[in-house]
Parts: sequence; structure tokens; C-alpha cells
Amino acid sequence: MRLLNTDKVRKHRRRSSGPGRCSALLLSLCLLTATAGSTVQAADASNRQQAIDMAMRQNGGQGKVLGVQVIRAENGQSYFAVKILSNGRVRVHRIPQSR
Repeated sequence: MRLLNTDKVRKHRRRSSGPGRCSALLLSLCLLTATAGSTVQAADASNRQQAIDMAMRQNGGQGKVLGVQVIRAENGQSYFAVKILSNGRVRVHRIPQSR
């Protein structure tokens, strides 16, 4: 009777872990971060100061603004490219420009 119990335990362990469970967890994590990132990018700025404020918020509220440019994409949309120096790294935040 002990052999049957250990077989059941082994089968149960195989089902609760493995690549299927790991990939489902990874997929849900990716979907969660993708939706969180899209909500941050959804806001538009109407002027340079709003774009700087949004970029600083995305950067955690710290850093030094090195420059702001208005970039026009090929599809006709324009956005602010805000360069921020933080922790020895230069990051460019793209903030959509409202019309």
C-alpha cells in the first residue's frame, strides 16, 4: 500500500511544477508589466514643462534634465524626447505630444 501512496505523491509533484506552470507564471507576469507600462505611456503632454514633469515621475523623481526635443515620427505623430541623467546613466523618455 505504501507504493501506491508514493506513486500518487510523485504524480502530484509532477503536475504542480515544471515548464508548464513556470511558463504560465511568466506569461502572467509579462502581461501584468505590459499593462502597467502602457498606462504610464498613455498620458500626453501639451508643453515642454509637462513633458519634463512626466519624465521625472517615470524616472522616480530624481535626476537632472539634460535636454528636451520635439521629434516628429514618420507616421505624423510627435513626441517630446526628454534626456535625464540619473545614477551616471542618460535615459531618454519619450512623452507623446498632445495636439
